[in-house]
Amino acid sequence: MRLVHRLSQMKRSILLLIVALLLMLEGGLVWAAVHVSQRPATPAAVQGTPPRPGASGAAPTPGAAAPTLAPSSAGIELRPMPREASALVAVGDLAAVAETFDVEEALAHVEELTAPKYAGREAGSPGSRAAAEYLAEQFAAYGLQAAGTDGYYQTFDTPYAEVMAVPVLEYTRADGQAGDELVFREDFAWVWGGYSGGGRADGTVYWLNNGSPSDYRGLDVKGEIVLVRSENAEEAARQALEHGADGLLLLTENQQRIAIRRTYRELPYLSRSLPTLWVSPAVASALLDGSGYTLDDLTFLYRSFELETSARLKVPMKEHGEAPARNVLGVLPGADPALRDQVLILGAHYDHVGLDPEGTIYAGANDNASGVAVLLEIAHSWQAAGYTPERSVLFAAWDAEEQGLFGSQHYVREPSFPLTRTVGMIQLDMVGLAVTGTL
Repeated sequence: MRLVHRLSQMKRSILLLIVALLLMLEGGLVWAAVHVSQRPATPAAVQGTPPRPGASGAAPTPGAAAPTLAPSSAGIELRPMPREASALVAVGDLAAVAETFDVEEALAHVEELTAPKYAGREAGSPGSRAAAEYLAEQFAAYGLQAAGTDGYYQTFDTPYAEVMAVPVLEYTRADGQAGDELVFREDFAWVWGGYSGGGRADGTVYWLNNGSPSDYRGLDVKGEIVLVRSENAEEAARQALEHGADGLLLLTENQQRIAIRRTYRELPYLSRSLPTLWVSPAVASALLDGSGYTLDDLTFLYRSFELETSARLKVPMKEHGEAPARNVLGVLPGADPALRDQVLILGAHYDHVGLDPEGTIYAGANDNASGVAVLLEIAHSWQAAGYTPERSVLFAAWDAEEQGLFGSQHYVREPSFPLTRTVGMIQLDMVGLAVTGTL
């Protein structure tokens, strides 16, 4: 896997990130930027410096004050988790602790999360649920305390739909003959969410310019298919529905809209959605057969008209509306009783965009199995070294990021630990392409 191979070249950048994280934790962090490289902390020296009291894996010294349990807003108590400090931790050599990060272990997590059984980890899907279970198992194995509302899980609802079979787009030429075969993901792709969704349509094609209300003036498109040039899919679909069209074709010159799978972001607005497809300029040109116009003509011909062609489109979609998604949360309570209720969040989203109905899996090695792999190996390397920072660290694997940051937004609305005591956040996203030696 190419991305996995490139991830193996990241060791220096990952170590720099971990060193920065460790130094910020030990240096009295007040606020960390999301991007470490843009907002460097001013750390205390660590090489050869003994650790501060409590900043180790050792149990509290005899006679020390008993640590106070710090309850969170979700009723989670931060329980001290004694660890046997390694020699590196004992002498305060945190840079050397960072060097224990094992790239091969991180690669193993990338390979696991991109396996076919997770089917691209689309939020709300069975593959995503299986990925969440894998992450919870790793959090438990690495000694993190459960910090969700249901063990390691924090559940919320996310928009969800399934395309059950490959969509179809066919057309008939002006002479009544069948048009050339059109290929899914090359010539067209579905649009879903809001007014657009599954269904079928069969009818005459109308060119409706930009699809604005005035473009429909004088034309009866009820039961027909409209072709418009618009990047605003929601407004175009609304106008098509209001004017009685059965199907919508959206001309786009952005081939990525067709070639790349997009997540389902919005619940259906109506009980009946409008089958909608992005189509390439080549498809639009084919639909102009017999009209006397070319696609270039339409760039300055600001009028709507009935075409000589007809089309049939079908989008077999199951629109669930919503499905449960899960953030996976594990916390390492801080070693210093006076600082334990201060929380740094180390996050990475684990969802990706799923799979197409013909079986193509969008595995998301870089986006974002790479970030999750780093998250897990940080937890693992700290456990192996017997290292516990002074402040508590919440390891957060977010779900439904691809739909619009839904998982992290849900956490902000219902945090496991008070946001007023959350002192920083570091997000690991798409860290598998460090071609310049930095993240």
